[in-house]
Amino acid sequence: MEKMPNQEKEITRLEYLTTHVGLVRQLDGKYLLAERVYSGNIQNESSLEHISTSKPDGVLRPEGDTTIFTSAGIQHLETLERDKINLESEKFKIAQPVVRSQFMDKIKEGYSTAFIDEAIVQLGVSDEDFFSMCKQMVIDSLNHDTDIQKYYLTIDIQDDRWGQKKFTKLVVTLYYDGNEVSEGVYIDKFPKVDGQTVSVAETTHGAERYKWIHRENKDQPYFIDFEEFYHSDNKDDVARIIDPVRTATLMLMQGVVPSHKDPGFRLRQLIKRFVERNAEASFSEDRLLNLSYDFWLRNNVEGIVDKVGARELLKKEMIRAQNVHIVNRVERDTGKKIKVDVNLGTDEFIKRIYSSSPEEIIGVVKSINLKRYE
Repeated sequence: MEKMPNQEKEITRLEYLTTHVGLVRQLDGKYLLAERVYSGNIQNESSLEHISTSKPDGVLRPEGDTTIFTSAGIQHLETLERDKINLESEKFKIAQPVVRSQFMDKIKEGYSTAFIDEAIVQLGVSDEDFFSMCKQMVIDSLNHDTDIQKYYLTIDIQDDRWGQKKFTKLVVTLYYDGNEVSEGVYIDKFPKVDGQTVSVAETTHGAERYKWIHRENKDQPYFIDFEEFYHSDNKDDVARIIDPVRTATLMLMQGVVPSHKDPGFRLRQLIKRFVERNAEASFSEDRLLNLSYDFWLRNNVEGIVDKVGARELLKKEMIRAQNVHIVNRVERDTGKKIKVDVNLGTDEFIKRIYSSSPEEIIGVVKSINLKRYE
């Protein structure tokens, strides 16, 4: 079958990439690190050393951007375009707090719905510049463990879109001990708002996951500063409790208010999951919020809402979430619906149920282990 020109271009780019970075392709499609390149002392790629660090964007994106919450450091490009910055030769590093709430039901130890995305981004650069960035990405991990047998990479060509912007990207993913640790992305023709295109190269990793994967103490939990809660042998269960309140705190301090519409709906979902998952463990929500708030402050998140205000909003929504849980439990166990306002305080909510419901419903409500959040 005859190759199309764009296919030939991508194949040539892959050949250059594997040679420049020092990779050896395996039969299963994975790429190992070449001993001839990585067995001795490796020098840093000097072109990346003097890139300036940009102030992170807010977690909540302005109206008109491609996502509700900032989900990657590379989205700083949207901020630059809004500020009328010429993208042709921009270079920046950024430690961007991000939210990926779509994964709230897939959390386990080593993953989170909010984290610090550490990214290096260069625009108007060549293939060779991107290859140098990928090599540095490998070197950064080798600085933690020089055993090249523990590493492999995958290389994919993917179609993507930001709102109305459509483009193809080359994705290079680095794995250590079978865990994804960092990623390089090259976009040959990224569409700008003026209708022109520019090349974009990025290397990125989640800071918390990067540190966790390369940790020397294998007992170190993913959520640093939250060690006091890891008494269970099942760290996945603990992570599923900590994660939603940690991400909710980030949203609250950035001014998001729980509601039935986004972005507040995402916040409401997270708090609901925290209440449900924490029912048995009974971790202190005050302590979790304090630790979360302080973590985000240390990572350059602006506290638009102070800690006291965030705590009040969290507890109010936790009361509502518990009321919703009661309604759902009653409907599940009896097939009947409770018509009481879930926005009431716990005592008033329970009082109205007891005064207007049959014994069957009251019995179910009494069997629920209720928490007092007021």
